[in-house]
Amino acid sequence: MEKAREQIHHLIIDWGTTNFRAFAMSDTDQLIEVKEAPMGLLQVPNSEFATALEVLLNDWLDDYKSLPIYMAGMVGSMKGWVNVDYAHAPVSAPDLVAKAHVFALPWGHKP
Repeated sequence: MEKAREQIHHLIIDWGTTNFRAFAMSDTDQLIEVKEAPMGLLQVPNSEFATALEVLLNDWLDDYKSLPIYMAGMVGSMKGWVNVDYAHAPVSAPDLVAKAHVFALPWGHKP
């Protein structure tokens, strides 16, 4: 597993109201490893999402702070990290990207 972890290029996070899932991906978008936890956004105390994310990732990967992170799910809702407008389907890739929200994490890397 150590060799595979060296090939992690970015993380994809699916964070819903009841569960957390993280996918470690290679630079060719191949799945390397998965982490799941029963830590939905609604269980995060005081909406401390950055702190909860740091705990969840630190428990799993040593070098997560240097990786790009792409998040989906309820993180982009009124009860989540930041409310993001929906992209109405069907949607093209450029239109989907145009609806994305970028922000800096406390440790400096952008999701």
